[in-house]
Amino acid sequence: MRRRRAAVIAAVGVVLALAAAYAGGCAYAAHRLDAEKASYAAERSAYIGKTGEARNLAKSAKGKVLDVKTIDALNTAAGRRLPAPGQARPWALWEEIPVLHGYAQARATLGDDAKAIDQAIAEVRASQSSKRVKDAKDMLSNADGAAKKLLADSNGKVADNRTRDALSAAISGADKTLKTPGTGLKPGLAEAYTAALKPLADASRQVNDSMKTKSDADAKAAADAAAAQAQAAAQSQGAAQSTQSYAQTPAYGNYSGAAQSYAGGGTGYQQPAAPRQQAQPQAPAPANNGGGQQGGSSFNWDAWVAEQNKNAIILSPTDRCKVFGDCSGLN
Repeated sequence: MRRRRAAVIAAVGVVLALAAAYAGGCAYAAHRLDAEKASYAAERSAYIGKTGEARNLAKSAKGKVLDVKTIDALNTAAGRRLPAPGQARPWALWEEIPVLHGYAQARATLGDDAKAIDQAIAEVRASQSSKRVKDAKDMLSNADGAAKKLLADSNGKVADNRTRDALSAAISGADKTLKTPGTGLKPGLAEAYTAALKPLADASRQVNDSMKTKSDADAKAAADAAAAQAQAAAQSQGAAQSTQSYAQTPAYGNYSGAAQSYAGGGTGYQQPAAPRQQAQPQAPAPANNGGGQQGGSSFNWDAWVAEQNKNAIILSPTDRCKVFGDCSGLN
């Protein structure tokens, strides 16, 4: 009887011990599960923030990367599904242990996915930097080529040749910068290319301004020369016309024939008709010297008619002086 009671007591003790151990195990598992849940929640929140940053970067970097595949990789990394650990009843130790293991795996997955997103973000930003460097270098290279062409084309066409010297110096500086070794990851390389643009652009503008100054001056000189030539030609033509007009002015001749009107010096007159022909007086025959013609007439009829016309015209003293050259009546 005593043995039987002792066996029962021992069995009950074992049961109680097992119950206590089970209860303790459940409590411990529940505590660890709560800790894992808290850690997972923190990592999940950080991960969600990282995916949001990745999506924003993918949108803003569109068209600004050298390799578009980096954006695709970033979107893929940020689009992974979040792990979902299971749930367990706090008194079911057989449920808590697998769920506890599930939270540990979920945290590891979040860590791996976060690293993948960080890597994708780094690649996108590196591709952005490479594109900035390439764009700046291409811009400087194009400007350098245009400046070299301007330097060649402006030879002898500038008002101040010092502007071409400055452009040549700027071209040398740009060439040196273009030969700088480095990739898109080298800090300050894009800024160096951009900085070399300003002196090149300033020197090119000064050469263009100097070319325009010379072109305007040449055009004005040509216009002045053409105007002077035209003026000289006009003066020469006017002088020739004056000489021709003077040469063609009719001289005053014998006033014979029909009556003519004359106005001048404030006195008008009408030339009468030529006097009627009178009988020509017979001039005495010249003496015969033995060899001359006998009986010939020596009377000058034309001179006599002219003298009669001269005396018949009533003119002022000034007009007579002008017409016949008889200036005796002038004071």
